[in-house]
Amino acid sequence: MQGSSGDNSGRTITELWDGADKVLERISQTFMDSRRFSCFLVMDPSSHLSVNAALRYWGCAAQAGLQVKGAFYAEIFASDQQTQAQAEKFSPLLVSSLPSVPIDMGTDWSLAISNLSTSTKVLLQKDTCNDIPLPVEYNAKAKTVHFFLPGFEKSEIRLSQWRGGSALLIEVGDQRRVVQLPLSMRGKVSGAKFEGKTLVVTMKP
Repeated sequence: MQGSSGDNSGRTITELWDGADKVLERISQTFMDSRRFSCFLVMDPSSHLSVNAALRYWGCAAQAGLQVKGAFYAEIFASDQQTQAQAEKFSPLLVSSLPSVPIDMGTDWSLAISNLSTSTKVLLQKDTCNDIPLPVEYNAKAKTVHFFLPGFEKSEIRLSQWRGGSALLIEVGDQRRVVQLPLSMRGKVSGAKFEGKTLVVTMKP
């Protein structure tokens, strides 16, 4: 079957879909490159709802293949005790404050930027995520796949064999992702457990 439009140059529907897939793959790679795309969490550390939502957004971002660089909070909402507690909860992310910026009488953005703390400036200028676990990592020797999923519990995750054991289908919240397995790790899932913020899946031939 061929497309009817002259712009398609007589290409088949399959070729058109393949072309669209390649475009989407390039777009996806751009978002996954932490040097070209930055992603941050924003929360109110005095609100458990806000903190838990930020943790889940972090997990959702990881499930989509994105690496979050850090987290921010409005300093007017946070006590020292709350700040320390959230820094531990969001580890290894850097957590920093943002100053209050009045908007009723106009905003002096130059002044607002100059008032940023040193830790906030360092975080905003950070161009890599080397200290943050990758969304998916493989350990061929141990035959394990590590899914970094902060904010979620094991009971919220569905894991399925896919394509005859050559891939895993992981469903978290309302997101689904197919993860291809290296040849040396293809087989059946023999177990899964959480270690910190990471779901560790063990494979067997």
